[in-house]
Amino acid sequence: MQIGMFLILGLLVKPAHFAVLLPAAAATSAFLILLARPLAVFVCLYGSSFSFSQQILIAWAGLKGAVPIILATYPLMQNLPQAQYIFNLVFFLVLISVLVQGTALPLLARSLTPQKGPKNE
Repeated sequence: MQIGMFLILGLLVKPAHFAVLLPAAAATSAFLILLARPLAVFVCLYGSSFSFSQQILIAWAGLKGAVPIILATYPLMQNLPQAQYIFNLVFFLVLISVLVQGTALPLLARSLTPQKGPKNE
């Protein structure tokens, strides 16, 4: 269902605006991926039973799915100024997150999983 919602909501995006959004989206994505989300995760999980490796994996999970995009439709429905820019930016941020973090997630999970060697019996 999320894929369907993502595709349908993608119809509201104006691809011609992506070139204008690229600098802001790239800077915002880098900030969210490398600083804001990891910091928030580490602060929220401080003192928890999660290992550091598990916290890194949680921090890398990022913005994926249709929920942020659906929330970005609220300004559009209210015809607020810059609503289309906000919607396009959020859509682009989710797209970058899916492409960067989503594709790297399995590799990161494998690298953080302790490797079991052959048993010496």
